[in-house]
Amino acid sequence: MSIPKKLYKYESFTTQSIANLKNGEIYFSLTSQFNDPFDCSLPIRFDLTLDNIDTFRDVFAELGSFPKQTIEQFNSMNNESLFQLLNGTMKEKLVEALEGKGVSCFSSENDNLLMWSHYGAKHTGFCLEFDTKAEPFSKAREVKYVDFFPELSAKEILININYESTLALLHTKSKEWKYESEWRCIHEESPKVFSYSHDALTGVYFGSEMDITVIEIICVILQGQNLDVRFWKGKKCLDRFGIVFEEFFLHAKP
Repeated sequence: MSIPKKLYKYESFTTQSIANLKNGEIYFSLTSQFNDPFDCSLPIRFDLTLDNIDTFRDVFAELGSFPKQTIEQFNSMNNESLFQLLNGTMKEKLVEALEGKGVSCFSSENDNLLMWSHYGAKHTGFCLEFDTKAEPFSKAREVKYVDFFPELSAKEILININYESTLALLHTKSKEWKYESEWRCIHEESPKVFSYSHDALTGVYFGSEMDITVIEIICVILQGQNLDVRFWKGKKCLDRFGIVFEEFFLHAKP
């Protein structure tokens, strides 16, 4: 799926969230701070097995990129020993590749009732709308929701020396979280504060239970930075379980 034109970040109203908003900053969290114990800490699994270990033994010899002594060592090992060696080596390399990564989470939806309840402080918070043509939002990747842990390609890692597939471990969650419609940006460091361009923020959606005084404060802060940002006030639907947004103007139109 191609990246949506807009991505949304739900926030509760706190001193920190307002400071981040004023400064044009988003936070890349340590993965250990997530509320799902499986999130970003999935068991590392490879498609390397005892049945296909000889294939890798032969490829290593054909590549010619390993010292002769190393190839001789590989050939002297039985399948079980070579399997344990390669499996352990891959796990060490991947742990190193993933260590210290920061994650910032977004959604492709701005009207999700569960998201407003869980991350928008029971509809008393707000939701930021970002233009995905701007960084870092342009680099967001969709989260995949699955029943089983992903299996990584040993060929890509051992032969092609390509660790791109390891990012799948940072973008994979249980199907129980599918309602979030999540997209993620990854940073090389964590925790990390990233400053985005003020014009990347194109809209702010206020929860249906948010105090009007707080709404006005946020509008004043942002209009001093970006006159093009638009504001939307949420309200409960009268005929269904849902919320709708009406554009909000700090000063009523004449």
